Amino acid sequence: MLKEIEMRIGELADLTGVSPRSLRYYEQQGLLAPQRDDNGYRAYDPLDAVRVANITELRDAGLALEDVRPALENGCLDAPLRQSPYCAEELNLANDRLATLDDRIAALHELRGRLAKRAPHRGPEPRRHADHPGLAPGSRLVRGRPRRNSNSSLGNHRSTK
Repeated sequence: MLKEIEMRIGELADLTGVSPRSLRYYEQQGLLAPQRDDNGYRAYDPLDAVRVANITELRDAGLALEDVRPALENGCLDAPLRQSPYCAEELNLANDRLATLDDRIAALHELRGRLAKRAPHRGPEPRRHADHPGLAPGSRLVRGRPRRNSNSSLGNHRSTK
């Protein structure tokens, strides 16, 4: 019988594009359970690589790790997502997340509408810092405020004793 292929954390990180730190975090969160070698090193198998790839895909789609956990517990992450039918848990989760996003988008549209009523005419492009009325030539803005050059006509404001 062939021994299953095992990978160390760095090999899994290279294969999946997920940092070793994130892999350890996934383990802490119960999303991965690697075996341990006699020397204590983590040993990942191909199923772990599939799960990490699926977790990454779901996170890239906007789901949080807590959203991913039920899909993992129901075995929905044990095969590549693009090659397997959707699990009911995964569909419910996606629909719930979409509803939340739709609510946020509606709230932002409402907020934008209220703001647009207060500023009905969009003016010209915002002025660049060089156009700032209080700036002397050669001065620059620091965090939105004019900063005077040390050689400006106002001189240095430090007291000398």
